Amino acid sequence: MKDYKSFVLLSALWVLSACGDTASSSVDESFSLKSPTESIEAPIKDARDNRIYYSTQIGTQVWLEENLQYQAESSGCYDDADSNCVRFGRLYTGGLEGLCPEKFHIPTEDEWNELIGYVSVVRPDQEPAKSLKSYSWYPGTGLFSFNLLGGGYRWLDGSYRKLYEESYLATSRPGCYLQFLPGKDYGFVCEDSIAGFSVRCLMDSTNAKDVLPSCGSSNKYEIVHEGNGYYVCDEKGWRPANKAEYSAYGNKCVNGVVVEGKFYQDHYYDRYICDGGLWREATEVERNTYGNDCVAGSSKIIQGLVEDFKYFVCTDSGFRRTTMWDFPKADYLNPSVEYGTFVDARDQKSYKTVSLGSQVWMAENLNYSDSISSPNLKGNSWCYEDNPSNCEKVGRYYTFLAAMNLDASFAADSVEYPLMEINQGICPDGWRIPSEEDWNALVNYILPTYGKEANAWWTSSITGDVTPNDYYTFPYAMKSVTGWNFDSWTEPANASGFSSIPMGHRTEEGSFVEVGESDGFWLASIHKSQTFIAGAPAGMDVASLKYAPIASDMRSWELNGWNFNLRTRKSGYPIRCVKN
Repeated sequence: MKDYKSFVLLSALWVLSACGDTASSSVDESFSLKSPTESIEAPIKDARDNRIYYSTQIGTQVWLEENLQYQAESSGCYDDADSNCVRFGRLYTGGLEGLCPEKFHIPTEDEWNELIGYVSVVRPDQEPAKSLKSYSWYPGTGLFSFNLLGGGYRWLDGSYRKLYEESYLATSRPGCYLQFLPGKDYGFVCEDSIAGFSVRCLMDSTNAKDVLPSCGSSNKYEIVHEGNGYYVCDEKGWRPANKAEYSAYGNKCVNGVVVEGKFYQDHYYDRYICDGGLWREATEVERNTYGNDCVAGSSKIIQGLVEDFKYFVCTDSGFRRTTMWDFPKADYLNPSVEYGTFVDARDQKSYKTVSLGSQVWMAENLNYSDSISSPNLKGNSWCYEDNPSNCEKVGRYYTFLAAMNLDASFAADSVEYPLMEINQGICPDGWRIPSEEDWNALVNYILPTYGKEANAWWTSSITGDVTPNDYYTFPYAMKSVTGWNFDSWTEPANASGFSSIPMGHRTEEGSFVEVGESDGFWLASIHKSQTFIAGAPAGMDVASLKYAPIASDMRSWELNGWNFNLRTRKSGYPIRCVKN
């Protein structure tokens, strides 16, 4: 057995799996698997001066957790201060042979590269310097317990430089170092002017090539676990396992199988799929539809297996994420809510209505399009992608002129228009375009009525109190369960039956944007804005006046309830009428 394994077995803190563990074999249940980012630590005693160091295992390599402090003849402390030796280790001028404690040595460049390669693969979201630096050396995170500090160096002229800013770590090649600079910069340099450098020692025979079994065609794609390291045998030999591979360790890789990872419980939605003998991260569709058959053309819609607020539809080419247009009209309503029904006498179209506090709202967007009876609609309302079936499902987009039933003389943003106490606009008789006051009344009803339900999981285990928060209340109370592109724990529930649908809006240029991500309605409201010319004579400094209409927007990415946004009059928004 190799020396490092003998050492590890003596430590109560280290437990290693056998070299024969593979993805297809069962994992020893008595062994507690560690994430490859968790270090395995053990004390090391330097027999020369009885100093105790802690070591950290990173992959298969075992490193001292701090720079060497052995008081060799050719060494000193930064600024000749003993306190700097305690914190940063000693600076050495040469004499590398035998400088490290027994069973440890100065690493070669290849061994340094193995360390950097390992931390790069298992934490690809961080630069290696960030992973290896101590949290007290910005931007270090202290991950892997390598605890690198900016110990500075001694220049050839005897001066000390760059404490807290730079570090030069010895390699086995005299005069060559692994250099770490401020930020994320690092690299190998050979510099004759460095007369005092830091030393970080590596345990003998702990590199992957010395520890892992042979790698060939017979064990291609085998995953082994050594210490806290996970390695995969591929065409080029052993390499550090990526996130999917080490997360799926212990599962037999059968093409198409989807498994849950062993680590990172905060990444609840992560799943991994076996593809061609190798594990990779499963796509959103793969992790949510696994085990469901898709018969081409069936249009079957299923709820996500992992993210149950996402839906997927079967198409000729397999499952895909649904859009709001895949669902039947009834799916946007809440079947547990008692809706009313209103028939528009103008075209006999029927709308569901819902009572919310003292108000009655349409629970569907308006779909009135008779431009003969209502000439102001001509060229001012649209179906999504000019498909009439989309209007039948979710209503129309209207310009502000169409919404307010104003003619072209009010088309320019510089023309003010009159607002009445009740603005029927293009709504049916007895209904009106909601004002800001109407919308605020709705909001002030929704928050207290549904706040506690929406925030129940925030209940204090001590007081039992629940503090309503619009961050959760509006999706819970107002947004349709289907259609929204939610990527959050906060699921829409449509508890009130308001049934907000993420239609986005139509730009002046004719593009439909933010579909699936936002919903907004025209309000019978206007905002006056002025543009000033700096330095113009008094009384002549107004360049233009704009009377911008206001829409109430709800967005999936903000998850909050609403925002009042100024829009141009030629933008296209849905209309949600409120009863007089």
